[in-house]
Formats: sequence, C-alpha cells, structure tokens
Amino acid sequence: MTMTLPEHHHQPSDTELFTRVMAPYAAKRAIYLTGPPVVTIESGHLCSTGRFSIAEPCYIDDTGHFNAAEFIICYNQLMYHTLAVAVRDELTPQFAAWTLEDYWAKQLPDVLIVEMSSRFTRPIASLAFTGTFTVTSVMATSRLLVLDTEIGFTDDTGGRCSGTIRLAVVQPPVKQ
Repeated sequence: MTMTLPEHHHQPSDTELFTRVMAPYAAKRAIYLTGPPVVTIESGHLCSTGRFSIAEPCYIDDTGHFNAAEFIICYNQLMYHTLAVAVRDELTPQFAAWTLEDYWAKQLPDVLIVEMSSRFTRPIASLAFTGTFTVTSVMATSRLLVLDTEIGFTDDTGGRCSGTIRLAVVQPPVKQ
C-alpha cells in the first residue's frame, strides 16, 4: 500500500523550488540565474553558488557588460533562492520556525535591502558568470531578522565585482 503525504507536506524539488522563486521575474523575462544554485553551510554560514547569463537586459538595451542594476537583480535571485532552500531544508536555526508558505508570503514584501555597498573591480561579461552568496551574520528579534550578506560575481576572463548587503526581514515567523 502506498501512502501519499498531504499536499502541504510536499517538499518541492530543487527545480520546482527554483521555478517558484523565479516566478516574479518570469513575466518580465528577467530570470538571469540559469538554474538552481548549490546551497551549503560552510564554517557555520549559509552559502550558495549559482551560474548566471544575461542575454538581454530586461530594462535597457544591452550595455555589453554586467552593471549595477543587474548586480542587484542577480543578488536578489541568488539570495531569494538560497533563503527558500534554507527554509525548505531547515538549514539554519533562524529559519526553523518558517514554512515555505511563510516564505512565499514574505519573499517580496518583507525581505528588504536596508544597506548595500558594491565594488566593480574588472568588467564582467554578462553572457556567462558565477555568483557566490554568503550570510555572514544574523541578528534576530521577535519583530526583525537582520542578515548581513556578501556577494561576489566573477567570469572566466577575470571579471569581478563584490558587495556587502544588509537585509531585514520584517515580522519573521517565530516558534510557538
């Protein structure tokens, strides 16, 4: 006899999760992350690495290089997917009380960039590059979850840029 879990217990595959996380970008033809990134815990930090390709920017004619607007779009896509995996797989204590339903409700309205700094060292070819994302610290209160993060983008020809971004998650779910 085969037992089927109720729908709310279904854990989406990486591909299903990726499709759901990227849904806000699909209508704008602005999915730059080429597939589910690899999400890990390294030295106690939530990390991920993903591949990107920008064949045509969603907001301007092609500039021929990766720019600041694309930096933040790519950061958001990698960050949103990484946090969704952290929730799904219960990778960190800060997301232990969350369900994926909580995450979907909060992904766009309640995950806020409150501070950022970026540095473009060498131009990146926008057709093929890699991004690495790391949560470097977390502060949690009953009303706010603050994540300090780092991002780096590189290509195969030595292009690179990096940044630090502070996120705030408003009204995070808490354990009952």
